[in-house]
Amino acid sequence: MIELLSVTKTYRANGLAVNALRDVSLRIDEGAFVALMGPSGSGKSTLLTVLGAMNPPTSGQVAIDGIE
Repeated sequence: MIELLSVTKTYRANGLAVNALRDVSLRIDEGAFVALMGPSGSGKSTLLTVLGAMNPPTSGQVAIDGIE
């Protein structure tokens, strides 16, 4: 199981804060099939890098099989 609780990812660009993810909460149960869809720049790739533990969230919690 993958669980996100109030995950936010903020990047800094030219001194400005850009929220790629803002307060995302979701749960994906083991064996579930999930599709991420949305327009360019909506945060799909950022969400996948956070889910894959390649990119830590700015705030919030990510747990995989109950382990943060």
